[in-house]
Amino acid sequence: MAQVDEKSPLQGGSSSGSNEELLVTQKSLMQQGYDYSPSELSQLSWGLRFTPTMCMIGALIGLYFRLPYLHFTLAALGIIPFWFPSWHPLDRFYNGILRPLWHGVELPPNPLPRRIACFMGGLMNIFIGCSFLANATTLAYIFGGILITLQIVVITTHFCVASWLYERVLRMIGR
Repeated sequence: MAQVDEKSPLQGGSSSGSNEELLVTQKSLMQQGYDYSPSELSQLSWGLRFTPTMCMIGALIGLYFRLPYLHFTLAALGIIPFWFPSWHPLDRFYNGILRPLWHGVELPPNPLPRRIACFMGGLMNIFIGCSFLANATTLAYIFGGILITLQIVVITTHFCVASWLYERVLRMIGR
């Protein structure tokens, strides 16, 4: 499973023009900016769930224990890598520590639509942390409920609302 075709985008090739039928999860990954073949998307599918799963677990802990600084830390994990697509700390942890344990495929750099989604998740965590600091607990839980719901959707289906919105905006402006 760790091996991919020599002309694979995971090795620097391109999959544009593939006629293979895509599953809904594969279409969702393509919407996030992963332009790979269906077989490569299948290989990446489970690994690409790691980062949003860890962020969701962190957000749940932060919500349960009302930890604003945990949410600020999660915000940094989402916002800072926006400018460094290959340096998301959780992706690097996955690639360096976990992936070798089961010889999985290395996660590629995050494409722009996925980085935008991480950035938006980071903003949600800032809103949650600030709400806790302002003793607006109900507001923190509202933001948290929205964030957790969106994370569950992306973890289970790879459908990302932020990537979908990004695609819609590009279509509206004619790109």
